[in-house]
Amino acid sequence: MFTLLTLLACGVGAPPDALSDCGDLECKRAWMTANWEASPEAVMDAVAAEADPAFQTVLVQDLSEAHPGHTASLCERLPAGPAQRRCRSLNTRPHLWQIDVEAPSEGKQGSGKVFRTLKTREPVASPWDGQEPRMAPCPSAEGVNTCQSDLALSSAIEGRYRDAGLACQGVPEEKWRYECFFEAADVGYTPGEGGRIPEVLDLCMGGGPYLSRCLGHLMVELGRLAPPSEVAAPEAWGALNGLASEVRGSLKSRIPELLDRAPDRMWAGAMALSYLKATRVTGLPLASTEPAAIPHIRAAAASRLWTLEGEEARGAAEWVARLKAALADKTPSEAGGPLPEEPPAPGPGDWEDDLAGEEGLPRITYIGDAWRATARDEDTDLLICLLEAAARGSGARAELFTDALTHADPLVRWTAVRLLAADEFRKPIPGLLAAGAKDEHPLVKARAERGLAKQTSAQ
Repeated sequence: MFTLLTLLACGVGAPPDALSDCGDLECKRAWMTANWEASPEAVMDAVAAEADPAFQTVLVQDLSEAHPGHTASLCERLPAGPAQRRCRSLNTRPHLWQIDVEAPSEGKQGSGKVFRTLKTREPVASPWDGQEPRMAPCPSAEGVNTCQSDLALSSAIEGRYRDAGLACQGVPEEKWRYECFFEAADVGYTPGEGGRIPEVLDLCMGGGPYLSRCLGHLMVELGRLAPPSEVAAPEAWGALNGLASEVRGSLKSRIPELLDRAPDRMWAGAMALSYLKATRVTGLPLASTEPAAIPHIRAAAASRLWTLEGEEARGAAEWVARLKAALADKTPSEAGGPLPEEPPAPGPGDWEDDLAGEEGLPRITYIGDAWRATARDEDTDLLICLLEAAARGSGARAELFTDALTHADPLVRWTAVRLLAADEFRKPIPGLLAAGAKDEHPLVKARAERGLAKQTSAQ
């Protein structure tokens, strides 16, 4: 955005008293900058009253980017049209100001706070690069970003994915070109209505640093097809099995690095929704889903079981036995309640990064956008799921975590100390991290020491 100081230095002079008195865009931008601090509401009212639709769209974008998160009320003051859509994009799609498209964190695709589990190590080439863009008859040069995006979205909604991508390719500003591909992918796939996963993935691949979020949105949408966990629904689970297979087939030639992680993200969300409102925990989904879904069934079942029974004082072995018994029950309920709109979103559980030596630890997506360790042994994997659930819930956790710190598998002990140090663990259990810091395994010891240092610095 042009600043008032820049304009004054260029000899433009101070802006007039009212936005409507400005005859050009630079003057209008300077007026907003000069008046925002004194009266944000007056500035938003003036922008909402701007007579030129092209100018209005640009001013909305400038204002929302300069004051992210503070212009949501502006959107409802605007007339329906491009300016309002741009306003809502900026206020409901926070990646637009959380991610620096020129220098994303660590140079990785999809940098940002959401869908970190779908990041790639190296940038993914866009299949649209070098293709001739499809240009819309835009009324003015100022509004071409929005004009091209509108063309792309209407094409995607109609299922014309190639036309949508070529229209996005014609968006001149880099960030809005990436956002165009992201939005086109979002509106271009509606589960159950004939959307085509390969074409939508191609649109996501045009999204640059928004790639992981774009894929994440698609996986969440697919996961919403999950039925309630306590009813027999082999056809619904079979449909999800087919979607997981389609995702893998589409990614194999596009982004092989995400061949397993994207379906895992789908299953993680699907199972979280499926079990979230269950009146009792059963293993019914185990009878109808592909093997890749099993770790996510365990995680979601453990989370729901802890919500229902977490006040029970049980040791690690007792909790594992209880969860195994629940999953062995394949008796359906007569009817399951409606699933919630969104799955739960547990935080990262203090595994946002790897300490030295942790790079090779086996991991899998946990419920939302988090990692958990995964073990081949069923009892060990169930215990890890119970620890993850207990750390994020309330109840009698001391005995479970005390037992976990003496478990024979270092992966269980490592999970316990990692979670004991996490922000999700609201009420620390005295002495357990200190005990973990004496562990003979270097990875367990290092995690516990970092947790102790974190707690000390917070005091």
